[in-house]
Amino acid sequence: MRLAFIVQRVNYYKLFAPIIDESLRVGYQVYCFHNYNHPKEGLKGYNFPYLNNTPSFLYGSQNVLPFDNSGHLAQLLSTHEIDYVISLETPDQIFSNGQRPENTNWALIQHGADVFDVNDPETLLNVDLF
Repeated sequence: MRLAFIVQRVNYYKLFAPIIDESLRVGYQVYCFHNYNHPKEGLKGYNFPYLNNTPSFLYGSQNVLPFDNSGHLAQLLSTHEIDYVISLETPDQIFSNGQRPENTNWALIQHGADVFDVNDPETLLNVDLF
């Protein structure tokens, strides 16, 4: 199985790391796609997801690649034949047209109650696992 984690900020690894480690342990191929369009300056600039800030894991290493827009991300998902995307955002938040690449399942991680504040019910229904 091929999993892709969408890393908008380096602090996303706080939630992703245990899932990545377990995925590597059971033999899944893990990809971490870092958003290089995230601002490097300003209030959250310190959380820019530089590739060299990727943590190491107990059970192997993952493939870490940058993307700079949603079209590039869609191309990476298709090229690497990703089975599941694990994200803190819905496809509607990442892809401007709301259309995620075909043949890719989407798992949304609830990281706080605000998941319900920033997403309407139809947006949440656009994910496969919650």
